[in-house]
Formats: sequence, structure tokens, C-alpha cells
Amino acid sequence: MCRGYMGAKLTNNIECEIFQVLLEEARSSYAEDVVLAMQSNCVEDISRNVAQLTEWINNWRPHS
Repeated sequence: MCRGYMGAKLTNNIECEIFQVLLEEARSSYAEDVVLAMQSNCVEDISRNVAQLTEWINNWRPHS
């Protein structure tokens, strides 16, 4: 179904579809506690995501 979207709206819709497919594939391929969908709708979301990912990396990385 074509709704006549163009430009940024079309790009945004395609990106959303791609990320939804990737999320569904990850959820079907990995244990439930391994896949976490992170929202990135605003700057605060992105900052929170970066902080969470940084914490995970620092906890995972072997300490010498």
C-alpha cells in the first residue's frame, strides 16, 4: 500500500520497518534476556542508552 510519503517521512518509515524486522529476528534467534529494545526518540533516550551501553561494556571488559 503506497501512501504517497516522500522525503524524510519515507526515509523514517523505511528505517522503522528495518529496525522492527531486525528486532523480531533478534528476538527469535536469542534468549529473551539477551535482546533489549532501546528507544531513541529524543536526546534524553540516546544519552540514557549510551550510558547503559557504556556500563555494560565496562562490566564486561576484563579488568587488569
